Order: sequence, then C-alpha cells, then structure tokens
Amino acid sequence: MHRVNLELSRTDLAERLEVPVETVIAIEDGEYDPRLALAPRLEAALDLAPGSIAAAGRSAA
Repeated sequence: MHRVNLELSRTDLAERLEVPVETVIAIEDGEYDPRLALAPRLEAALDLAPGSIAAAGRSAA
C-alpha cells in the first residue's frame, strides 16, 4: 500500500486530502472510488503522477 510505504497514517493522509479518516478507510477498503473528486489530491499526497489513479482504474476494468 502506497500510503504505508510513505509512512503516512490514515489520519495523516486524511489531513492532506482534507477529508474525514472514514473516507480514507472507504478508499482503502474499495468502498469509495476516489477517481472523480479526490484523484488529483490523492495523487499529490501520495507523490503519484497526475492521472495515474484514473489510469489504474481503466487498466483494472
């Protein structure tokens, strides 16, 4: 998990994304698709290339 590799807690990531911790948990559990609203902030918080979350979703389909 990229968050863990960056030594970020769920709380740390939630603060960076400006969302509740429950949102981070839902993303990690696959109950929420971040590609729409949170993708750019999530990519920035996790040091991922822009568009990489959407690309990963397309390759998984």
